[in-house]
Amino acid sequence: MGTLINVKEVFKPDKVHEAFFTGGNVAWTKDGQELLCQCTAVVKVLNVETGKVTTTVPKLSEEEAANEEDADTILTFTLSEDDKFIVTAHKSSLLKLWNWKEEKLEKVWKSIHKGPVIKLAFNSDGSVLASGGSDTSIKIWNMKFQSCTNSLKGLQGVTSVLCFYDSPSGAKKVIGAADDPDIHIWDLGFDDSVVNLKGHFSKVTGVVVCKETNQLISCSRDKVMIVWDLKSYTQTLTIPVYESLEALLLLPKKLMLQDSKKSSGVHIGYGGEKGLFKVRNVSKNTEVFSDSKETATPISQLLFNQATDMVAVVSADQNITLRKIGESFETYKQYVGFCDEILDVAFIGNDSHIVVATNSPDVKVYNVETFHCQLLHGHTDTVLTVCATTANRNLFASSSKDKSVRVWYMFSSENIQCVCVGSRHTDSVSTIALSRLPKSKDVFLVSAGVDMCIKVWSLPRKFKPEDDQQILNVKLTELAHQKEINSVSISPNDKIIASASQDKTAKLWSADKLSLIGVLKGHRRGIWHVCFSTDDQVVATSSADATIKLWAISDLSCVKTLESHDSSVMKCIFINRGTQIASIGGDGLLKLWLVKSGECIGTFDKHSSKIWALAAKEDGEQLLTGGSDSRLVEWNDHTEEAKREAAERLHEKIAQEQQLANLIQSNHLLPALQLALSLERPLQVLKIIEKVFPKGKDHLQSTVEMLTDDEKLSLLKCAVAWNTNSKNAYAAQLIISILLDEVGKEKLALPQSTLEGLLPYTERHFKRIDQLTMQLNLLQYTINLMQPHAKEEP
Repeated sequence: MGTLINVKEVFKPDKVHEAFFTGGNVAWTKDGQELLCQCTAVVKVLNVETGKVTTTVPKLSEEEAANEEDADTILTFTLSEDDKFIVTAHKSSLLKLWNWKEEKLEKVWKSIHKGPVIKLAFNSDGSVLASGGSDTSIKIWNMKFQSCTNSLKGLQGVTSVLCFYDSPSGAKKVIGAADDPDIHIWDLGFDDSVVNLKGHFSKVTGVVVCKETNQLISCSRDKVMIVWDLKSYTQTLTIPVYESLEALLLLPKKLMLQDSKKSSGVHIGYGGEKGLFKVRNVSKNTEVFSDSKETATPISQLLFNQATDMVAVVSADQNITLRKIGESFETYKQYVGFCDEILDVAFIGNDSHIVVATNSPDVKVYNVETFHCQLLHGHTDTVLTVCATTANRNLFASSSKDKSVRVWYMFSSENIQCVCVGSRHTDSVSTIALSRLPKSKDVFLVSAGVDMCIKVWSLPRKFKPEDDQQILNVKLTELAHQKEINSVSISPNDKIIASASQDKTAKLWSADKLSLIGVLKGHRRGIWHVCFSTDDQVVATSSADATIKLWAISDLSCVKTLESHDSSVMKCIFINRGTQIASIGGDGLLKLWLVKSGECIGTFDKHSSKIWALAAKEDGEQLLTGGSDSRLVEWNDHTEEAKREAAERLHEKIAQEQQLANLIQSNHLLPALQLALSLERPLQVLKIIEKVFPKGKDHLQSTVEMLTDDEKLSLLKCAVAWNTNSKNAYAAQLIISILLDEVGKEKLALPQSTLEGLLPYTERHFKRIDQLTMQLNLLQYTINLMQPHAKEEP
């Protein structure tokens, strides 16, 4: 006897992972627990341990968040030394002071710069703020009064570096740089006291001050670092680094580095266009650490946290990597601030990790619990798709615009390697699939793409971490379609391969010889996706014609067409042992279908634009969607919970109805009226009001006045409903009359929708009563005329 399959009806978005850093500034709290990241019109606070956004500054409503691009964009921000306040500079030329932990806006004032503010910096005690703009000036602000006390001149172009410096003599100084290659130092006690450090030949991008040695170290895009003596303002050392630098960082004086060697002196961390994080002992002018692998993404910012003894490396593509200071600066956690469009997702590693393809050459692997991300380098162009297999949960593959496919293996949660590479396609590879039988001797990969060819690749059965990367050999090739192939899928028994194309057809192929079995015709536009049922001999296709079609493999006939989406159906998958289908569309909706009836039983909305990616856990309890809005949404099955809540609501409703009947029976009219209003029962409310009528209008008015504002609005809605029937018009008009008195006294707000429903029927009733009055007056007039001629009775 087969086990009963419960229909999944309700999925809720329990977790939504979206962009938290879209470029700009990043700040790190002193306790190392939170990162503050600039994200369009807000600053988002990321918890380092959980990888979740805990709050945003400012708080936005759902409507404001959906239209974030229309909000007042934040250009930059800075965090005070005590971690209590942040100041944000906005596109509107406003500066705003926030107590971000209490989510409170303290002050707003005009920046008075002639252009946008690019840099902000607090002094050590937070009493003074410096703002640098694109107008070649730096403004100094007294934070107690938000008044500008100094305007520092001398820069040329847009401010690139801005910081405060307290000299050993106690003088308050400001260091700044812009598009010109000079470093400018102002003494705030003397407005005209400016020192220019000349030595660089290109834009200065970073400076740090070492108080112990009274030195300033600067970096520039001229590929050198310069060490300056702040006592004599002279250049003491020039260090060639052979790359344009974007960020500098002062590290602890004593470091335990590679080969357990201790290094003491002034240590500087730096990075730039090559994407390599390096450490140099400036005192000895020696490089003591360098990343081994060069990445294509430049480093834009470096942060050091003393409490956790870690470095944060911020890259130009909005990735934040936390690295422990030690022998090899090993990665502690990595977060992706902005994914752009999410193109594909897949579960791997017993559903403990998620593989994500985005508008990037890197494959992203997320830990489901912590959302720590690993970036897998290898592809040289955008990764278009990823796929996993039930045959081996640690094996997955990716394909790219670079015309290659790559096979990856997760040997451990921290050790994921590319084990195979195939490069025989002549154009972008847009779809791949791995064989599905767990103990099959013939493990293979199927790929297809813009070149309209299907290729079958043989894979090794076992992989070892110490093995070299293997080059894949093509086993079979077939020119399969007349236009780009969007999807391939392999049947659960590895016997059949299905392909779907922009030429409006799907085709079935034998896996052993790649010979054509049949063509599935019926869609009116290109087909985006094809997949096999896990339990039946059925294939599903989703198309740009907004439909899903189910096809019988036995005779290639279309057995059902599912229609509910309003735009292209980007992907569909079978879940719940093949009894249901989950689909996603260009309309940003996730839909659930019953295979047996073809009925759409659920529509769920959490994305703001097109959904590209859909994956399900093996047990079908969780779905994962990703789209062009950069959101990754985890949907969990809440069907049983929804049924339980519905049963509880029904039970409560029955109990309340019985209570209402008892109150009416015992003539407790006020509580009965309140309960009937809460139950939204206009007919019961009318019966209660009619029971109050005999006591007079004054009693009715006093009863209505005892209701709350919400109850009065509910009563008004009931009166509007009664007003549509002439039999109940008197009761309705009496209630409206009482409530309009309160509206006139501004005690109650009259909704526009209520007014629109009230006026037409009220005018109709007035005309009817006016007509009746005229007829009564005519009757009275006729009687009066007849009376003189009436015969007196004997």
